[in-house]
Amino acid sequence: MIVYQTLFLGLTVLVALTSLLLFETELGLSLDWSLKNLAGLLIIINFILLLVGLFKDVKQNKRSLGRAFLLSMVTGFIFSVAQAMLALGYASLYNGFFSLGQQTPLIGKIIKKERSLVSNKNGENYQYTMSIKTDERIVQFNVSSQQWNRVKLSKRYNSKMYKGALGFYYKKNF
Repeated sequence: MIVYQTLFLGLTVLVALTSLLLFETELGLSLDWSLKNLAGLLIIINFILLLVGLFKDVKQNKRSLGRAFLLSMVTGFIFSVAQAMLALGYASLYNGFFSLGQQTPLIGKIIKKERSLVSNKNGENYQYTMSIKTDERIVQFNVSSQQWNRVKLSKRYNSKMYKGALGFYYKKNF
């Protein structure tokens, strides 16, 4: 029963890692909307796989339905939470691979620059984000420290970006 979920979780991890290596994705509302819808879809697929495994397990091993159901709900919850957290990989990969591939100028005014302290196993580092107000909406990106230091608040920003299939901007890392 857990085999199906483990394979699906492995696929989700592989997609998430691949998309993080290939694309730098815009942060913001359109990405949040995509993640909410995609996370729900991943959870539904996970519970369908769970039900298939449950019925197969009860039929083959002659376990009691109540005990198998409890075990499957606990594992289903754990796997679903992990996949919902990794949904960014699917959204980023879909946005990048199914776009038209045309560069679009991202032109706007820098309205906010943030630097936040992030702790990891190598110590503490800063994460730099910039918010750019375009004609359409506010676009938020993670940027390098050099780019963050180079640009000034309230100045015009112009960069070549790609606009993806889901409508949010991204940069290619390949």
